[in-house]
Amino acid sequence: MLMIHWKDHMTRYFQRIWVPHSYAFKMKDDRRLDNPDQRIQEDIGHFVASSYDLTFGLLDAIIQLGIYSFMLVKVQPKSAFPGLLFGIALTYTVLGSVVVHWIGKDLAILSWQGERYGGHFRAELRRVHDQGETVAALRSHDAELMRLQSRFEDLKLNKWKGMILK
Repeated sequence: MLMIHWKDHMTRYFQRIWVPHSYAFKMKDDRRLDNPDQRIQEDIGHFVASSYDLTFGLLDAIIQLGIYSFMLVKVQPKSAFPGLLFGIALTYTVLGSVVVHWIGKDLAILSWQGERYGGHFRAELRRVHDQGETVAALRSHDAELMRLQSRFEDLKLNKWKGMILK
C-alpha cells in the first residue's frame, strides 16, 4: 500500500512538471532524451521499488549482523583469538561483494541500453502502425521491415551481451 501511494504521489508530481510547461513539445526533437513519457512511468516504478527494497534490506542486514555477530562470538573456541570467526566472516563477505561488483558493473549499462533500444523498437512499431496507409501506398514494406529488424537486432545484441556477463 505504501508503494502504491508513493508511486501515485511521484506520478502526480512529475505530471505537474511535465504537462504545463510543454516539455513534451520542446523535447520532441531532442535526441538526448529517449521516450520521456516511458521514462517517467517506468523510472518512478523502479525508483520506488528500489528505494523500498534498499531501505528494508539495510534494516534486515543490520539486524542479521547483530544476531550473527553475537552467535559467532559465542560459539568460537576459548583458545582462539577473540573475534576470529567474526573477522573471517567479515573478510569473506567484503571480498565477495567486491568481486561481484567488479563482475557485474557492466550490467547496469546494458540494462539502460536495453530500455533505450526497447523504446526505439516500440516507437518504430508505433510509427509503422500510425503510417500504415503511407507504407502501403508507397509499397515500402521491405524498407520498414528492414528498419524494424535493425531496431530488433540492437535489442538482441544487448540481450546477448547481458547473458554473457551473467
